[in-house]
Amino acid sequence: MNLCLDLDLCRNRLNSLYDKLKTKPELLREYDEIFREQLKSHVNEKVPKGELNCEGAYYICHFAVIRSNRETTKLRIVFHRSAKCNKETLSLNDRLDTGGNYILLLFDK
Repeated sequence: MNLCLDLDLCRNRLNSLYDKLKTKPELLREYDEIFREQLKSHVNEKVPKGELNCEGAYYICHFAVIRSNRETTKLRIVFHRSAKCNKETLSLNDRLDTGGNYILLLFDK
């Protein structure tokens, strides 16, 4: 199985996200600020135009999680690493080596 998430799918999801957020300008502004800060701190990166839609490229969609009942973090950006192009492709999460669980079992003692 191939790893694939195409640029068109991500663009469509981004347009849908924008349509949703533009009805609430304060959330759109906050989303933009968070995303710009992530770019500045290298959490994510802008793909150079010459590298768009290259063979083997994988694009990660993102979406907003909005929790208006929270006092501090009402909005956060989530990168959708489990998204797939179709049933025959793998998501980024599918390709991760999960390894063993090294967290102490607190309630086993």
